[in-house]
Amino acid sequence: MNGNRLQDLLTRHEAFWQRQGDTPLMSVSAHKPLEERGGIPLADGTRSADGRLITPELLDPARFYGGAPIQDVVRGDFIASQGPPGMCWTEAAYGCPVRIVTGGPWAEPCVGDWRAERYLEPDQEWISKLNEFVDFLVDRAAGHHPITQPLFSGPMDVML
Repeated sequence: MNGNRLQDLLTRHEAFWQRQGDTPLMSVSAHKPLEERGGIPLADGTRSADGRLITPELLDPARFYGGAPIQDVVRGDFIASQGPPGMCWTEAAYGCPVRIVTGGPWAEPCVGDWRAERYLEPDQEWISKLNEFVDFLVDRAAGHHPITQPLFSGPMDVML
């Protein structure tokens, strides 16, 4: 990776946040929903079908990222990063079933009476699987780009 490109990008970002930039920061890419890609890859080499209940043992980080090349850290006007796939990690860790719906993960409701006081213990299998994805990505990146966290849902997402 060219260090000058990264430095130029950082300078443009600083100017943007100081409201001194000449152009907006943009990154353009094609969106390809999981449904078009045949669902998520499973540990056994197959792909998920709609309605499939997803459990930690069905997921393997190597299947998600395969032999795809590491991308350049500069992607458009932004610094590229990679994170675990959006698998409804929070909901799964707190007991919500995760199913494949229209090609992607969707958490089902798991709280019957939201007014009832309850203490939830996180499911360590889901936490361990998330850590496995993060460790895999850190090793794969080898310091070439940042690893980010997945989108974590809030309490209302888990309750509804």
